[in-house]
Amino acid sequence: MLDCWSIVVLNMREPKLIAEIAKQLRKFHEVDILGSREPQLWIDISKFFAKASNLRFDDIEKQSMKLSPSKKFKVKSLSSRL
Repeated sequence: MLDCWSIVVLNMREPKLIAEIAKQLRKFHEVDILGSREPQLWIDISKFFAKASNLRFDDIEKQSMKLSPSKKFKVKSLSSRL
């Protein structure tokens, strides 16, 4: 079992905790990985939505559950808010 808790806003006032978070994030970002170190998340999400929007189901009920074009998620609008 892990000894852990969720951080809340009040925790952000604790200098020791913030320093520990920064230290652990530094370790995380120093991990040697294969391939590009450039952020990939939004690129992958965009590719996923492009593929998902072209899905065709044999089951008419499943096909009708797809989002209508007016309700499709706009990746650019979400990423611009970050």
